[in-house]
Amino acid sequence: MSTPANVMRRAAWLLGLAVGCSPKHQPLPPPAQGDAGAGGLGGLGGTSGGVCSVVEHVEVPLELFGEALDPPSIARWGKRFALLGSGSLSQARAADIAVVSWDGVDVQQHLALTGLCPDDVCTNVFGVAVLATAAGRPQFLLADVGPAVSMPTYPLHARAWDEAQGGPLEAPLFDAHITAITTRVDMKSSRDGARALFVLGNIDAPEVQAIELGPDAAVIAPVRTLSLSSASWDCLSVVPTREAGAISAVARTESGAAVVWHLLELDADANPVLDTSVTVPVGDALGYVDCPTVVEGAEGYAAQWLSSDAGSLVASVRRGAESGAAPEWVHFDVNPGLLAAVVDTELFFQGFVDDEHRGFLRFDPDGTTGGPPITLPVLPESTLDHRRALPRVLSVEGDSLSVSYELETTRIFEELRCRSPSGRN
Repeated sequence: MSTPANVMRRAAWLLGLAVGCSPKHQPLPPPAQGDAGAGGLGGLGGTSGGVCSVVEHVEVPLELFGEALDPPSIARWGKRFALLGSGSLSQARAADIAVVSWDGVDVQQHLALTGLCPDDVCTNVFGVAVLATAAGRPQFLLADVGPAVSMPTYPLHARAWDEAQGGPLEAPLFDAHITAITTRVDMKSSRDGARALFVLGNIDAPEVQAIELGPDAAVIAPVRTLSLSSASWDCLSVVPTREAGAISAVARTESGAAVVWHLLELDADANPVLDTSVTVPVGDALGYVDCPTVVEGAEGYAAQWLSSDAGSLVASVRRGAESGAAPEWVHFDVNPGLLAAVVDTELFFQGFVDDEHRGFLRFDPDGTTGGPPITLPVLPESTLDHRRALPRVLSVEGDSLSVSYELETTRIFEELRCRSPSGRN
């Protein structure tokens, strides 16, 4: 059975390949300032606009786990970064993990996933993450379903492997009706690597269940439920935070001219930090048919919707705002790229700075051009034989952001500091 998690990851890769393999690239002109709603995005930080400079840099071999068709997944892991190989877990019955610091590769492991396929019947993987044990070593966490015993009930488990134990540690997860068509899932580890947030829902039922998991597949707190405004919804995702994560989902409206954006942020003990639902002026009727890209800012969250007419809209919500309050938003007549981060007040978009160079373009909350762009070296193009990861922002801490990008044979990690023109940051 093809799992929803695999379908969603495949769709995300196809989008990246389409962007990365375009035969001709043109620099994006600054968009004309569009309409701004509820005051623009001014609530996401302080003063910005200065030059971003590199303060940390490290290179690691691109093929750290040998030749691979797809790049590994990368996540912030405390003060370091965790890399997880992209190969098929069911076929290899093993996981490749590396931990990278500014000194290089600190840990590299090939974990045998014993018990993954009992009696040669493999489970359906619904989510993976790399957590840190009490000793600070990496542990592979997996949420899976099966092997199937009978329809429509499947055993849903969390299982953990590390080098210190012979077999997986297991814990049952919540009961849920699971199908390959309507089920949506996601799991991400917190940026400190201490826990993971796993979410699951069916797009024909107006609620999403969430549970936080710690090392050894331990359930940290009771299940949390996010109630949605409609049974017609999709775009379920987890946005990692420093100690846990936020759940994002989008419900449709009858008019098709707006959607309801639902957000539930949980802290380290699974207590709500933000629980809000806001109406955003995007929808199928206006040419916005894809799921948004959601990032965390200093004071809340921003989400970007792309339209079929080459424009985009970025909406934001603050943690202190009342649920249902009008979101802040800005519309770009010409889409500047893929939303990558919010740093201070500025929106950072990953895109082409000129004909040859990718990088991060910066825009102020009102949609006008912000500080100088971050220009990366000329990057190799993605091909069907070697799929390249797009440059991405891995975390933002104050005025510093950590980024990753690929050169021909090495993967680059850098920490950038973006100072204000006055030098106060």
